[in-house]
Amino acid sequence: MSRQELADACNAFLAKWYKSQDRGPRWAGLTERSIGAIERGDNRWPNEDYRMALCAVLKADEKSLGLYIDRTTADERASTDGPVSLADPETSASPLPQDARIDRRSLLTALPVAGAAGLSSTFLWSLASESIELVNDSPMGYARDTLSAARGHLQGATTDYVLTSDLPAAVAGALSTGALLSPLLRRGGLSVSDTQELYVLQGASCLLLASASHDFGESAAGMMHAEAAGYFAERAGHPELAGWVNCTKAMIDLWRGRPGSALKHAAKFTGRRSDSYRLRGLQVRALTQLGRRSDAMEHLALLEGEKNNFNEAGELGDLGAMFTFPEGRQQYYSAVTYALLGNCELAEEYVLALGYGGAPPIGMKTWPISWALSRGHLALARLSSAGAEGGPEAAAEALAPVLALSEGQRINQLAQVFQALADQLDMPQFQTNVTATMLREQVRDFLGGAVRREGALT
Repeated sequence: MSRQELADACNAFLAKWYKSQDRGPRWAGLTERSIGAIERGDNRWPNEDYRMALCAVLKADEKSLGLYIDRTTADERASTDGPVSLADPETSASPLPQDARIDRRSLLTALPVAGAAGLSSTFLWSLASESIELVNDSPMGYARDTLSAARGHLQGATTDYVLTSDLPAAVAGALSTGALLSPLLRRGGLSVSDTQELYVLQGASCLLLASASHDFGESAAGMMHAEAAGYFAERAGHPELAGWVNCTKAMIDLWRGRPGSALKHAAKFTGRRSDSYRLRGLQVRALTQLGRRSDAMEHLALLEGEKNNFNEAGELGDLGAMFTFPEGRQQYYSAVTYALLGNCELAEEYVLALGYGGAPPIGMKTWPISWALSRGHLALARLSSAGAEGGPEAAAEALAPVLALSEGQRINQLAQVFQALADQLDMPQFQTNVTATMLREQVRDFLGGAVRREGALT
């Protein structure tokens, strides 16, 4: 069977399989060129659909066909001049054992079934270490169609992450993308434009892992991924990717209680695109956390007055919703900022403008995190408000639908907001209020099933 005949047979198999699954192909089919890359060992780990088709047509398993993820060993890495350290001293102490290895093939199969239980701190640290290792390995490698496949993986994974906050799916998507890109990063021979795209895709994949790691509560590992993403953004000479790196770093530091560091990241504007608009919004939130209320209000007024100036669509928007900052996201940022500033009236206005009612927006696989967080922050603002619309009863009304979320959805962002509510409800003025007492118990029960580590990202 020739390479083209094998490619045609695999494409025919996939066409039938896609039809049986009521979905269309996610990218172009196999070609003679891509089969050749697999035969030569340039691509030892094609995407999941291609591997399934090859195994079915050739009536063999992946191991028999020599399909595996190409990685240098620890001994090989030790024989070099040694790895660079991109992490700061606080993040460089990884709990990962030196000989730790993850069975990725089994994990990709298990994650959709196991859900959040399929993740572990050790695994997330392993991925963080690999992001840094890729920086240290020598570049480059092969096949234009592999870059296209990686782009398809990443686009779907980042969009699903934003819409569903499904951490196992996000990690699996980034893992699949990295499996495609790793051989390219460890070899040479790409054109200048393909090399830039490779660096951009790897940097964006690192940012997805940074977000997922931090959402899971491993913010130090998340910052390592962000540092690696910054390296790839620099190598690609891509200011927009650098902007999103700064967004991620600022958000991680905000949620882990380092507003001073967050302010430094957020001050690095890169242009008039949505990433710079988000950076300005993060700057306002950092000023709020620092207690610089007047500065925060001044910057917020300026930001809202010039929001129409930040309407340039960035090219990274093609990599999925994670790299966009639409109007709804902007309104969410304003709602949270006003809630943190204690302006309950404006927080209410922005939550209302978002259209978020008593249930997650219809049409999402699970739930958008901004819905739950907006109601959590609204509850905080109402609890602090001395007006007629404030108090424990109003806070309980805002929080009621979020309390019904399953434990698997109670990720780290919500744990922090709920902890702030718990602390506020422990204040003396609420000790004799019946509604406050009931709400305090509900919040504590919710926290019992939530991920609670260093912070969370949104």
